[in-house]
Amino acid sequence: MESSIDSFPTKPQEQNTEVDFLFHYYDQEGVHSAVTGGIGTEKLNDYDSKIQIKMALDSVSQLKINGGINIYTSASTDRIDRIISSASKEDIQAQLYVAWEEAPVDKKYRYGLNMGGATESDYLSGSLGAFIAWESKDQSREWLLNSQVFFDRWQLFFPDELRGNPNTQVPTDRRNDFQLGLNLTQIIGPRLQASIGTDLSFQQGLLSTPFHRVYFPGEELARIERFPTTRFKIPIGLRLHYYFGDFLISRFFYRYYWDTFRLQSNTFQLGLGVKLGNACTFTPSYRYHQQQASIYFAPYQEQEVDALFYTSDYDLSSFSSQQWALGFKFTPLYGFGRWNYRKKTGLGIFKSWNWRFARYQRSDGLRAFVVSTGLSFNFLRKK
Repeated sequence: MESSIDSFPTKPQEQNTEVDFLFHYYDQEGVHSAVTGGIGTEKLNDYDSKIQIKMALDSVSQLKINGGINIYTSASTDRIDRIISSASKEDIQAQLYVAWEEAPVDKKYRYGLNMGGATESDYLSGSLGAFIAWESKDQSREWLLNSQVFFDRWQLFFPDELRGNPNTQVPTDRRNDFQLGLNLTQIIGPRLQASIGTDLSFQQGLLSTPFHRVYFPGEELARIERFPTTRFKIPIGLRLHYYFGDFLISRFFYRYYWDTFRLQSNTFQLGLGVKLGNACTFTPSYRYHQQQASIYFAPYQEQEVDALFYTSDYDLSSFSSQQWALGFKFTPLYGFGRWNYRKKTGLGIFKSWNWRFARYQRSDGLRAFVVSTGLSFNFLRKK
């Protein structure tokens, strides 16, 4: 629930553009695939590339463009057709989002609008959003109010043995998600900053995944996963940042979550920012998550035969998880590579490089790791 508002340029004589390139590799293994009814491989490899552009339009307004391509191979979705190496094994997701933000000079508020969309083989998604943030007179407190609406449409894929079965009928191929967030950030003292907030969400439409199988006792033929057509989510989060000095910052995060599927969870995270010299920062962190299962979850062949809603997706089961991460960021004060462009009226700066590794482990046997790296450039152009 961190604010997405960034600082704005304050020099009218310059136009500033920041370009970030982000790359992620994710590897996952497990034995509780929802595609095969809570059993079977969850092997997944994910390659994610993104570009983020922040462009100053003038001294008070900014345009953001975020785009990305996500390519993954999944042994789990490969089992939709029960044919190894079928077309469902690989997929590509593309996304593009555009945002406009403004911070009027000598005003205590900022505001912005955004829109975008994403597409994959089985769904198309569009979104609209807005935010407004305002500060107290002494600049020690900031309120952030944001809203977001997502409109999704599924292309319905069912397990191959259930295609044409009347029991695979679903109420709709649409899903809408309405989100409303409120966050308060407060400077408590010269070393301590805190924020608390919530992002309420109301979903309606097709909330289940059509190709997730569920097996019942005594039944050889699977059924498809079924959920209610509405879901209300309530997360509440707290962040504390304590500055021990110029070279050490501690970050604490806690979140409580509840929804109308009766899923509940508690998440704790502790991170450090350890600065070595003027340019290098290490960011180790540890995250612990504990979750209580949804009332609709049951393992393979353990569902109540007369249940109206049901799933064997272990993401909705009871489990605990841990994540260890280590990050490194190299950010020299004046960058570490400069070049002129536009007949020497523009200056390009290689601003920073960052790297992160995280290891994730869940009590149900799911294991994963992710490696990320990012490059950041600044382009300054005189008017």
